[in-house]
Amino acid sequence: MAQQFTSDVSLAGLALNIASQAVVVMILPRVLAKLGVSRSTAKLATITYLLNPAVPFFNALYTESLYSALSTVTIYAWLCQQRLATAMLVCIASLVRSNGFLLIGFLLHDGVVALLQWDALDTIYIVGLGLLSSLSSVWIHFTNYNKFCYRDVAPLWCNNTPPMLYNYIQQHYWNVGFLKYYTLNQVPNIALALPVLAASGCLLKRIAMTYPIATRNLALPWLSATCTSQAKGWQHVSFVVPLLCYTGTLQPSWRMGQLASNDYG
Repeated sequence: MAQQFTSDVSLAGLALNIASQAVVVMILPRVLAKLGVSRSTAKLATITYLLNPAVPFFNALYTESLYSALSTVTIYAWLCQQRLATAMLVCIASLVRSNGFLLIGFLLHDGVVALLQWDALDTIYIVGLGLLSSLSSVWIHFTNYNKFCYRDVAPLWCNNTPPMLYNYIQQHYWNVGFLKYYTLNQVPNIALALPVLAASGCLLKRIAMTYPIATRNLALPWLSATCTSQAKGWQHVSFVVPLLCYTGTLQPSWRMGQLASNDYG
């Protein structure tokens, strides 16, 4: 009976992973189309995603595939200016992976735009969406605190500010911390990541060189009197700026697919 249950769970997980990858394949070309990328380049980006070396890992019973799909759909919703949908997707993504909360960077960018434009109603609305986005993260930490910290002998992390179980687990058991990853033992892994980092850097450099004014003003066009002359640039840079808020939370192939574009000019 237990063996049958395990097999059923494994098949269900594999089906969910395949469905999640199918969602990315369908949405990724639409995201690139919103950024002005040609159909041929979008097709190339999709093929890059399908053939990337991490595909076997995406089929494992883990959260990577589902989070990848949620991240891609979140970005598409934001590009379509569907802020409420974006906030709800960020909330769901945060349940799948803790770093999903960093997707709120897209709404944060909109909030900065509204604030600098002195649009009080829009600012209040975006702040409300930000609170909605954070509900799942707050709920998870609140549940952990109630479960573990109201005991006669409470764990050490209960005294932290803020008391976050996940941070404690990462630090205590996985030795995760600022710059702690960069050790001699990790040199092979760092070397494996270098091509992706280089590709991401090339993409940012290309956008910065194509749209220098938009880049210099961090996609806040009212800071420049020449904003209308680089209207397309505002769109590209306003996409990249919040993307940097959570760089590394999307799979490398997604960024590699974007780098394949030669349509930014």
